[in-house]
Amino acid sequence: MQLRPYQTKVIEETHFKRKISQRILIIAGTGAGKTVIGSRLISDFVSLGQKVIFLVHRDILIKQTLKKLEGINLPYGIIAGSYPENLSQQVQIASIQTLSRRGKQWLQAEFPFTVAIFDESHLTNWFNFSLELCPKLPKKNNQTIIGLTATPWRRLKSQSMGDIYETSVLAPLPIELIEQGFLVPFSYYSIGKINKKGLVLHSSGEYTEASLKLKCNTHEMRSHIVSEWIAKAKGRKTIAFTIDIEHAQALAADFNAVGMRAAKVDGTMGIDDREKLYAQLDTGDLQVLCSCEALSEGFDVPIVSCVILARLTTSRAKYFQQIGRGARIVTDGRIKRDCLVLDPVGMVEGFGFLESLTKDDFNIEPSARRKEGGEAPVKQCPGCDRLILAAFPNCPECKFNFPPKHLAAPPQPLHLCIPPNRQEHYQYYQSLLRQAFNERASPSIADGKFKQKYGYPPPLSWRTGAIFGNNPTLENQKDYQKYLQEIATKNNFNQTWIEENLWELKH
Repeated sequence: MQLRPYQTKVIEETHFKRKISQRILIIAGTGAGKTVIGSRLISDFVSLGQKVIFLVHRDILIKQTLKKLEGINLPYGIIAGSYPENLSQQVQIASIQTLSRRGKQWLQAEFPFTVAIFDESHLTNWFNFSLELCPKLPKKNNQTIIGLTATPWRRLKSQSMGDIYETSVLAPLPIELIEQGFLVPFSYYSIGKINKKGLVLHSSGEYTEASLKLKCNTHEMRSHIVSEWIAKAKGRKTIAFTIDIEHAQALAADFNAVGMRAAKVDGTMGIDDREKLYAQLDTGDLQVLCSCEALSEGFDVPIVSCVILARLTTSRAKYFQQIGRGARIVTDGRIKRDCLVLDPVGMVEGFGFLESLTKDDFNIEPSARRKEGGEAPVKQCPGCDRLILAAFPNCPECKFNFPPKHLAAPPQPLHLCIPPNRQEHYQYYQSLLRQAFNERASPSIADGKFKQKYGYPPPLSWRTGAIFGNNPTLENQKDYQKYLQEIATKNNFNQTWIEENLWELKH
């Protein structure tokens, strides 16, 4: 198993911190090689004579976990569902689902582990069984606890990874991985700030599906998404994140209606069925895959170069997990230079850019105590005149159903958004494009100069408006197409090359 230099550093730092701390959270974003780091740690612990349990949160994830951990070259047992067990092995891959049914005492008796590694720890550490096994600080146990996550954030203010872990080890930031060539650069198309009036929060802290549907799952909004995709991302392997199965099916149907091969995938499907769809997306048999609570588990299709955020969420972790699905580079000879994020619901405004994350964003601290708030808003039921909480969709006394508020607003056009820490890079690239156009040189000349200076290729969407601004005239458009045709003729490029380089005219 060949480690990247920073992966070696993360592993060394983890072993160093283990001398002074029992609980260590490793934060490694998409593309940083979290699984590689975890696999090497397992090997290291085994060589030290430790018994290691590697925990995932669902039985259905065991198959993918085994694929991820193939590089450890160590015998292991499995504690999950109907898998045959071999508890004599020093390493056990275990599902919290199965362990929850058997209980903490069973595990302690049958496999008295000395090291527990929680995969996707922002999820796995918060199951009831996990909190029994690894209770919140200051309570401690005698085992070493390692967490692996790309997004160490919790939606509820009463929960924090700092409640579980004493210290953390941080892999390079996303911006560093982009500049080192381990992630592709991003470009964001968004509507800016969205009006959230009328959205209802569930007790979990997430928006209710009913209120999300009224805002996001309308024919007008879905048609808008399809047309924006055709204008800006046609030809790119794409994943779309939706509210529920109905939304995923409807959006896939709208793509199919205009001749774009699309399908839905959801969390109720078996792993084999999901993997067939992932393979079809990878090969191009599918162009768009619309997901409902599925792609956070076992999805690894690096060729994906467009992410559609078709639903709102209050979860920072979910937002960055979704974007991260398009971050991977390809290493099989295919070309992938960047990833587009299409945000018709306004999440970029609320959560920001992957490239703008800093070390401060990954600090883990114990959750703050809940502050005493004001009184919850109420409303009067017209059926029985009783005052009830404003969030209630029906009256608990007389069962009066309040008509849902119509939340849908006319879809807004998407515009290019540049991260603040990339403004200088963006302006430099646009100046290079203007120079290339004036000299009748290929835009790839500008690409080369940019990469030479900054270390990564500029997103193609940054070409938009570089020469003629945001409102090119018909004469401008003809001139630019003529410019591309001259370059194509000179270099024996085909018509596809011309179509792929028309970003100047995409608005």
